Amino acid sequence: MNLLRRIAGIAVAAALTLGVGALSNTSVPVGTSDSAMVRLAWRATPARIRHCRTLTPEELARIPAHMRRTEECQETTLPYRLTIRYDSAVPLELTIHAAGAREDRPMYVFHESRLAPGPRALSIRFQRDPAPEGVAPPVSQTPALLTLDTVVVLRERQIALITYYADRQRLVLEASPSP
Repeated sequence: MNLLRRIAGIAVAAALTLGVGALSNTSVPVGTSDSAMVRLAWRATPARIRHCRTLTPEELARIPAHMRRTEECQETTLPYRLTIRYDSAVPLELTIHAAGAREDRPMYVFHESRLAPGPRALSIRFQRDPAPEGVAPPVSQTPALLTLDTVVVLRERQIALITYYADRQRLVLEASPSP
């Protein structure tokens, strides 16, 4: 019985090895699409707002002495609205939240649109949602509004990249050379 299991194990291992070898030699077809692409890709620091309230004497009495503090604060980030418009088409709107379970990480924007080659009027708007009433204005390294209005001439299989430069605090179009 033990010898039979070893032989079966060797056979299975050999079959798997041959299968992996055969699959590693196969080619994956690459799209031969003649379309062009506009890619939006950037990272930005979200606006943080902090809302604090003073604890009542009753609340303080329920907290152990070594953990008492006079204020309880909650920190959140504000989302941004990304609006993309190509020519006179209906705009695409996305809400971009900060990454992380508590939204305490940077925001990441990544969106690709395939378009027919030719000149395209392109309008990008990246705008922060307003802070709730009664909350101090948020502190952020990313401006409350970023816009880009331009005309890009796309050639077949070309990728135009829209990215954000934090040091210049603006969106920039970088078109790749056509293949």
